[in-house]
Amino acid sequence: MKKVLMVLDREFPPDIRVEKEAKALISSGYQVHIACFSRERKFTEKELFGDIHIHRRFISKFIFKTNVGALKFPFYFNYWRKYIRDILATDKFDAIHIHDLPLAKIGIEISTRFGLKMILDLHENWPAFLQVSAHTNTFLGKLLSSDSQWYEYEKTMVLKSDGVICVVDEMKERLNLTSNANAISVQNTFPFIERGSDLNKAESTICFYFVGGITPIRGLDIVVEGFSLLAEKYSNIKLIVAGDGCDLQNIKQKAEEHNISEIVVFLGWVNQYEALNLMQSADIMLLPHKRHIQTDCSSPNKLYQYMYNQKPIIASDCKSIERVIKETESGLIYRYDDPESFAECAEKLINDSELRNRLGMNGYQAVKEKYNWAVDSAKLIELYKKLLNEG
Repeated sequence: MKKVLMVLDREFPPDIRVEKEAKALISSGYQVHIACFSRERKFTEKELFGDIHIHRRFISKFIFKTNVGALKFPFYFNYWRKYIRDILATDKFDAIHIHDLPLAKIGIEISTRFGLKMILDLHENWPAFLQVSAHTNTFLGKLLSSDSQWYEYEKTMVLKSDGVICVVDEMKERLNLTSNANAISVQNTFPFIERGSDLNKAESTICFYFVGGITPIRGLDIVVEGFSLLAEKYSNIKLIVAGDGCDLQNIKQKAEEHNISEIVVFLGWVNQYEALNLMQSADIMLLPHKRHIQTDCSSPNKLYQYMYNQKPIIASDCKSIERVIKETESGLIYRYDDPESFAECAEKLINDSELRNRLGMNGYQAVKEKYNWAVDSAKLIELYKKLLNEG
């Protein structure tokens, strides 16, 4: 049995993507171990999570915070270097699978020293993620984290890896990997289960729904401004916002400034079960991310959840999201920084229940046929079989 060591520089569980990939490999006959950390001093060092072998080690607050400056100071890499070597002192593996960019260097070192295949799994555009993160935009954060250094690091690590997993094709294009046979796209889809039709009904109130972290890059300020334009013409609309984040108070204030507080409902953080229930009861789903090099290469879980729940989507023109929505005809696209463009899309859906139903069913059909975990996990297994000479 081939053994895979996944390395995750955070706590586990939960991580939906990591868990899905681990289970897919296990279902195909691999044994999967995950090395992660614990920020709490009381933890279980080794345990089985289903069939996944979990390894944990305590990480101090100081070491944890040095991850931003990992390319300039040795502390974070030294922690992981010793941790992984300790695991390999008692266990032998065939492949090391690094989740996200930061620990790629450790993966390359370990794979070279112990003769393992190195798989780099890029959940997102990490250098661009750091550019928009609050903790790297402080004075200290800018001293510790260099954008150019992270981009150069990414380029080097991609070239040295045996296999690269991107989250969308746009990521492969950005990294010039489209012709690389060992570079694949594994999107944040989920297992498809057949469900009945859930057509939009002619309700008196049309509910628009957003769920997720509330940060400036999520674009809710444009949604609120667009909603204020809609409120001048329609009395039967409501905006439901489920989530929390650093921009929440700003969005609430903006709703008050535009005199639409009565039709904007802020629910705060909701769990996954509540979020899915809200999706089923809403009429129109929102993906208003602002365009950025990071969001152009993203694969939001909720895109496919919206589609599965047979709901029409209004989304901004981030490249990867726009491509999927236009290809599947599951929603309407507006210019990310234009409230009037958003309002125009919303009006089309408010006034046309048949359009809402058609777009919603198109999305569901696309998830059934293409945008599901059976399709994406098959690409993951094929890559592993190729790299480990099992094909």
